[in-house]
Amino acid sequence: MLIGTSLRKCIDSLMNKHVEEKDVVCIITSTKSNNLEEFLQIVDYYYDMGDITVDFDCEDFSKEDILKMAETLYNKGKIHQPRNYSGNPHVHPKFRNQIWLDILPTNENSNQLVVDAYGKYKMLDALTK
Repeated sequence: MLIGTSLRKCIDSLMNKHVEEKDVVCIITSTKSNNLEEFLQIVDYYYDMGDITVDFDCEDFSKEDILKMAETLYNKGKIHQPRNYSGNPHVHPKFRNQIWLDILPTNENSNQLVVDAYGKYKMLDALTK
């Protein structure tokens, strides 16, 4: 289960099948829209300005494909727009360089024993699903 921290980077991950939509809980975005139509206009603008295609592999997908993905995410309630509620649209600074945050516990410890144990935990967790 994942939380995304960037609309354009998350759309890239989803379109390129690096992440499956079913695994996404929500995407925190700095956009501000009151409805689906406004949200899709923003995504359309991002696409036209190259914000979605620059430095990412989304140029392999049409604008319609990108808008369809954005609409699906919005309609499933997976788009969280903090600017609709406060003036601060940003993810916590600690997580700004990560595209996806795993809801499962994340290991912050660099001790090799802990790293190995956590890796085994994740493998066992995945095998038992």
